[in-house]
Amino acid sequence: MSMQFKFDGASRVLCGFLLLIGPCLGQAPQAAPTGAVATVDGQTIPRSQISVGDNTLKAWFHRKYGRYPGNGDEATLAGERTAEEQKKLAAAIKSKVRSEVLTDHGITVSDAEVLEKQRELFKGASPETLAQQKAQVEPLIQALKAVQGKQMTGDEAYQKFLAKSMPYDSWLIQEDTYSNPAMMKALELLAGQTLQDLQTKPDDGVRIMLIGEKVGQIIDADRAAQNPAYREYLDAVKNNDLTRIKYFDSHNPKFREKEQAVWWADRIAKAKIEILDPHLSGARDLLVATPEAK
Repeated sequence: MSMQFKFDGASRVLCGFLLLIGPCLGQAPQAAPTGAVATVDGQTIPRSQISVGDNTLKAWFHRKYGRYPGNGDEATLAGERTAEEQKKLAAAIKSKVRSEVLTDHGITVSDAEVLEKQRELFKGASPETLAQQKAQVEPLIQALKAVQGKQMTGDEAYQKFLAKSMPYDSWLIQEDTYSNPAMMKALELLAGQTLQDLQTKPDDGVRIMLIGEKVGQIIDADRAAQNPAYREYLDAVKNNDLTRIKYFDSHNPKFREKEQAVWWADRIAKAKIEILDPHLSGARDLLVATPEAK
């Protein structure tokens, strides 16, 4: 998360769920062009879903090259934009396939399941942690509203509200991200959360987390049936057999991530994927990337 929350415990988890609604990496760039860039089993992915905002690109350029772009950097910027759009397209394709997996396996998460998980996650939450969360979110909201209301430029809003608490690159990304009205509304809801909300209002981020857990269980079962070594690894994890876990970790680092990557590669291969913009064809290679052992 690009905002730097400095407290621990339940409130840290609380703040993190906003990102599950939409990543703070230029999710909805300003003036995004329209038109489909790809289809997945007949479902279109619009260009607006994968476009990278100018501020976000500026921030990424600075992080990579140690300076902000200027005259003569047009070709480099174009290349960086294409590379980032390919990454976002690969993620969008995976999201479409993931939705199909949920349908195929009948995976759902009820409100009751979400609320039960929220009570577990937020049992340490207090009015103080919520107040601390609000105090850290509100300056961002003020800065965003000043820009969106055309009362200040982005730089002016940053200097007035955020210069002491947020890196400038993070602000550039947030400015693009929250140009999306739905994301802005989610941020404002986060700032106004109460303890009663945590007990009675199902959180989209918690629901997504629980869906991910259920998908992971299906993947583990499928891969364990095909790979005896992975079945042994899962048994070791289930039984908390630290010796066996250490053995697997030393001989096959990132075992679970690799097995999940194999499963997803196989599932993605079954989907009919058409990339309509030839400049984004590199996204296909990113769909089958396997975690590197470290």
